[in-house]
Amino acid sequence: MKKIAGEFSGFLVVGAINTAVTYALFLVLAQYTHYWTAYTIAFLVGIALSYILNALVVFTARHSMGAMFKFSFVYVFQYLFGSLSLVAMVDGLGFPQPVAMLIVVAISVPMTFVLVRLAFHGQGAGAQFSPRQPS
Repeated sequence: MKKIAGEFSGFLVVGAINTAVTYALFLVLAQYTHYWTAYTIAFLVGIALSYILNALVVFTARHSMGAMFKFSFVYVFQYLFGSLSLVAMVDGLGFPQPVAMLIVVAISVPMTFVLVRLAFHGQGAGAQFSPRQPS
């Protein structure tokens, strides 16, 4: 459990750095292009930055094509979730774009941690999230 807590702490720090960079990029790009285009570009930059930082710092995983593919799939899923949520909040509910973006980030962080951890550590890592069975 300590390993998961340490990884989650590292994931939050890396995520905070990544979020700050990509959110700033989103705000700049949104001034010159449609917010969805800005979101897409910032998101793609964020994937690359996140993979590098998570592999090197958080999960100390060696680079592998399998992990990179799984990691990318996690972020494709997160992109679909985030972009659909962003459109629903901005166009459907009238939220300001910056607020809607922050809500998307807040919702996706815990979900993404679990999926990224599985991408780096494989299926066996999920067992650590289950309550211990009495012996």
